[in-house]
Formats: sequence, structure tokens, C-alpha cells
Amino acid sequence: MSLSLAYGNRGVAKLIQSLQAEEPEEETSLTLLTLNGLLSNQENKMKAISHEPPLVPVLTKLLAAPDAETRKLSAQTLASLSLVYQGRLAVREADTVAPLTGLVGTDEEAVAESSGAALLALSTSRDGCVVLAEHEAD
Repeated sequence: MSLSLAYGNRGVAKLIQSLQAEEPEEETSLTLLTLNGLLSNQENKMKAISHEPPLVPVLTKLLAAPDAETRKLSAQTLASLSLVYQGRLAVREADTVAPLTGLVGTDEEAVAESSGAALLALSTSRDGCVVLAEHEAD
């Protein structure tokens, strides 16, 4: 998929479809970078969260990608989505806290920082703290 076509009203949906298509690593990183730029407003966050099939499980899977840049950008995207209630619910449903927690201790500083930022975004609300506490209870 050409990223030059991912703009306008369907831009977020096209980028998500591209991520779900399991592209080569370079394209995945560029797609995540572009998607992160579009998630700067709540409307686009809600488009991303409500997309079918869901985005958060794809991002959770990408947290285990061999490419550090892909892992970093996936964590940044999850951090952005976790700033809204529906995003925190999606993170809970996808059981994303465990892989994020695992990445905080990695030797790759940028990945650890982005994963920590995603956990911090979860912790800024009561319902997000519940998601974190549920992970601790498991």
C-alpha cells in the first residue's frame, strides 16, 4: 500500500488496514509513524479504536517485532490511544499490559521509554489504574 494514499477522511482506516496486512518492517515503521501523527486529535483516536478488525491487538503483536523501531512506534501508538477511555478498554481486552511491562526492562532505551510512556498513559486515570492492577493480580 502506498502511504501517499493515506489521507483525508479514510486515512486512519487505510493505515490500520495496511498494518493488518503484515507489511515489510520498513513499511510497518513508516505506517506507524504516519498513524501516530494522525492520532493527535480525539476524533482520529476514536476512528482508530472503533476500526474493525480492532487495532490494539495488532499493535500488541507488533510489540514483539524484531525491529526496535517498530516496537517503539507500536508502544507510542498504544500510549496515544490509552489517553481516551475506549483506548484503555481496548488495551485491557487485548491484554497489552504484559508485553508493555516486559519491554520496560529492555536494553533498547527508546523502546523502554516508549513502553513506559504507554504504561504512564494508562495510569493517568482511575480505570487505567484498574487495568494495571488487574495485570498485577494475574
